[in-house]
Amino acid sequence: MTVEFTVIALAAFFTCILISIFYWKVFYPVVLKALQFRLFARRDKLRSLLIHNDGAAASTFAYQHLEAFICKCVSVVPVLNLLTFIAYAVKHHNDAPHPNAARFKAESNPALRALNQETIRDSLLIMVLNSPIMFILIGGLGFLLWAFGKLYKVYSRAESLVTSVPDTAPQMA
Repeated sequence: MTVEFTVIALAAFFTCILISIFYWKVFYPVVLKALQFRLFARRDKLRSLLIHNDGAAASTFAYQHLEAFICKCVSVVPVLNLLTFIAYAVKHHNDAPHPNAARFKAESNPALRALNQETIRDSLLIMVLNSPIMFILIGGLGFLLWAFGKLYKVYSRAESLVTSVPDTAPQMA
């Protein structure tokens, strides 16, 4: 082993350590909070829709399901990672959508379905944020799914995962 190789290897190692420290101590907390605040804003938008409709929709299943789903995404999704999602998707690849999700799609209006899709997308982004190396390793697969129009299956599995997680999941510190 030459001295040059050792110096390059050490430089690469310390560069990786610095990047990791920056990611987990600066980038990750900022982006995670931004995504969580987007979820809070989405929940507030849902409540605003309710107020502008004179509160008539408060007792509907679609409103209650979506509000509970958004709240669960805020509290539970930050402890989930991409590997957990992939394991769940592989294990349940032939399962029908969660009954509550299917009922929501049947009973909700387009505005609520749009809020639901945005919430699922942000949940997936949080899972990706929790798994930077895993994302890099399988990033090409996500692009291919998007290119071939199969991304809706990923959204459906993400919604099922979040819906099936109990509300008493461990919280982030």
